[in-house]
Amino acid sequence: MSSPSTPERSPAWTSRPESQVSATPVAATRIPLVPGWLAVLGPGAVAIGGLVAGGLLFPLSIVVGCVLAAVFAERAAFFAVAVQPPLITAIAVAGGVFIGGRPLLSGAAQLAEAFPYLGGTIVAVLAILGVRWFAAARVEKRASSAV
Repeated sequence: MSSPSTPERSPAWTSRPESQVSATPVAATRIPLVPGWLAVLGPGAVAIGGLVAGGLLFPLSIVVGCVLAAVFAERAAFFAVAVQPPLITAIAVAGGVFIGGRPLLSGAAQLAEAFPYLGGTIVAVLAILGVRWFAAARVEKRASSAV
């Protein structure tokens, strides 16, 4: 307890004044998080690069881009990251058909080839986001009960 005449001091383990101590727990900010627009545009660009390279690189680029977005996205971008794997796949394939001059049947075949990877990517992204959601809620609950 402090008396009315003495100003409140921060705990001994911090060297910053109380007004500069962050309300966010340190454990929640250890990895750098990317904003929502980058969490959507980044995997889209990676998928387009995989589409241009062709072959097995297209579905693998979707997997890698979407999983990395799920790991590094801000919490506010979770919904966009969760729905982006099928959207990116459809947009990339449709863009390859209309802009690249590919036949429609070729685009449909490429979409069908990417479907197993797409299903696995959706499950992986939702699992990663679920773990991050519950971990962040747990950290916030501990921080609010400590105050």
